[in-house]
Amino acid sequence: MQNKDPLRDYGLGDSTKFVTSIPTVTGIVQEPCPNCGCQSVYKIEVPVNHPMLRGNVGHGIYLGCAACPWASPMMMTATSVMG
Repeated sequence: MQNKDPLRDYGLGDSTKFVTSIPTVTGIVQEPCPNCGCQSVYKIEVPVNHPMLRGNVGHGIYLGCAACPWASPMMMTATSVMG
């Protein structure tokens, strides 16, 4: 399987397989969409499970456009704290 967009592949493959719930809009970024030019994009957060995250649990954050299918790469961070 070859990823057509190299910005979305960090060697982990399709990040949607790690998503555990419904994405939630948590903010609006007043920057135009790089794909369609819509006036703003949304900050989206979603819970994730990934074996490379501390405790395997975390959340993903990415930007997405409501007017077209564009979405930025997702950044995943662990929600477990060091013990």
